[in-house]
Amino acid sequence: MGYAIELLFDSEGENKILDLIQVLDHYKIDNKFLLENNKPHITLSVFENIVIEDIVEVIDKMKVTPFNILFNGLGNFNVSDNVIFLIPKVTHHLLDLHQDFYSRLSPNYEYWEYYKPKVWTPHCTLTMGINNSKFLQAFHLLQAKHSSFYAKVNRIGLVEFSPATVIYEKHLH
Repeated sequence: MGYAIELLFDSEGENKILDLIQVLDHYKIDNKFLLENNKPHITLSVFENIVIEDIVEVIDKMKVTPFNILFNGLGNFNVSDNVIFLIPKVTHHLLDLHQDFYSRLSPNYEYWEYYKPKVWTPHCTLTMGINNSKFLQAFHLLQAKHSSFYAKVNRIGLVEFSPATVIYEKHLH
């Protein structure tokens, strides 16, 4: 089991992302992302072991207001899981938020390496576990359907995975 702190979107932004993901379903391309009960999100941190109450307390103390993220491209991680993702425009606000969580949690928790500052690649996963023979088709289908759009971050969640189970959600005001 693992745990993640995720930025979650309002229904309009979430639906835009889900519409992209559904393109693959239409072409019968299996996508482990939805099978694992994931919601569209940007992950701020991932841990192996946590004390849930500690993380909830940190999330509750954060002063974060809703904000927009521009998704202006597609990318992929060169990993065996064939991850395709939306690329958000990286802003100082997003990097500062990530750094703030890291500095509050890193003394007590060991982040997964890819989620540490200066290594973290902000992204919103669209696919995982696509068969190698379908990867290029999936990327091209998503590329043809994608155009730049904004999504509003309106919640921060603590999720246990896999499959994804929401443990706690804070609505941003």
